[in-house]
Amino acid sequence: MININDATQIDWSTCPEEYLLSDSLDAYLDRRVEQGSRAIKAAQISLACPRTMRVIKAIWNGPVMREELDRIAGSSNSPDIVFRLRNCGKDLEIPCVRIDSKDIDGKRCRPGRYEFTTDDKAKIAEWLGLQ
Repeated sequence: MININDATQIDWSTCPEEYLLSDSLDAYLDRRVEQGSRAIKAAQISLACPRTMRVIKAIWNGPVMREELDRIAGSSNSPDIVFRLRNCGKDLEIPCVRIDSKDIDGKRCRPGRYEFTTDDKAKIAEWLGLQ
């Protein structure tokens, strides 16, 4: 089981009613693997890295700034994880919206904020066997 901060738990209101009894994606995935789901076994080949699952869970709940995603992933290179997700063969968009901001020195900068599109969420839900 992959343990992550409670703040990154999935909002199950977007999932089919039969999955609302599950309190987390981890519990659901564990149950599906125990049941021998081919979809989950196939997904685990690409999702074997806990960092990838932490990134998916975090972005699932809403937009996440790149620096925050680095902390959640446990890596200082979350853009690489997002790149790999975009190129995993599932045709995920995962847009990075550039936000106007200022750095610690007061200079303009444009940090990135990652989010899933509605289509991304549908593809991920199918990939993980949630539909």
